[in-house]
Amino acid sequence: MNFQQGNIRYKNNIVHCVKTGNGPKLMLAFHGFGQDAHFFKPFAAALEEEYTTIAIDLPGHGATKWTDPFFDANALMALVQGFKNDLNVDRFSLLGYSIGCRLCLSVVTHQADWVDQVFLMAPDGLKRNFFYELATKNFFGKKIFKAVCDKPHLFIRFANRLSKIGLIAKDRFAFLQKSLADADRRRQVYEVWNLLSPLTPRKAIIQYFMKKNPLQLHLLMGEQDAVIPLASGQSFIRGMKNATLQVLPCGHHFNNEKIVTQVCRIIQSTTSL
Repeated sequence: MNFQQGNIRYKNNIVHCVKTGNGPKLMLAFHGFGQDAHFFKPFAAALEEEYTTIAIDLPGHGATKWTDPFFDANALMALVQGFKNDLNVDRFSLLGYSIGCRLCLSVVTHQADWVDQVFLMAPDGLKRNFFYELATKNFFGKKIFKAVCDKPHLFIRFANRLSKIGLIAKDRFAFLQKSLADADRRRQVYEVWNLLSPLTPRKAIIQYFMKKNPLQLHLLMGEQDAVIPLASGQSFIRGMKNATLQVLPCGHHFNNEKIVTQVCRIIQSTTSL
């Protein structure tokens, strides 16, 4: 397996990236929360004959050192254009997992004519999230979000009551409780949510550019996913002729061998058409 890693400088920031494979096509990959670029190693290894895969450590993750207050579309597209130019390709495909799918969709809204295929696993960002936008874009919401991250026990107690009366699903409450239990994880949630807050894709804009360009969008979702419900994917692709939804036998996690194999087979069968 052809494997390289290194750093790219953008202004005063350093972005760590991992390059795998030596295929003629370029795949840009963006991981989920709490992970790093190495999440994609098994995917890239299976696709190495067809694709050269480049994955980055998102700001707030791995070896990337991001000092700017935000990671916005200008920064994202500067990195994307650099990868495109370095490999001397006209077009590329995108592979995202969870919050990394926000970056994939943001690329589509800014340069859809560069994109062939978009593969989104357990995709975050398919619809507007009231609590996310409140926590990252509203002055008072930011204050409350900071207070929750600093002293989560009061919020967890409140959420537990909502769970008991059915206003919050039990599996979602369990995920929330786990996310807020660790101080380092709370700090990372606060940091990453704010860093990535400028990247908020809108379905109408994505749909417009998909009609204007020949790219294909593929949602890959777990049938037992408690974090990203299947209904959000079904709603998102409604009315899109060049979009598909594949349901896989898993929850929110896509890193077991069986699911990796299934995802790679879908990518290979789609790109061979």
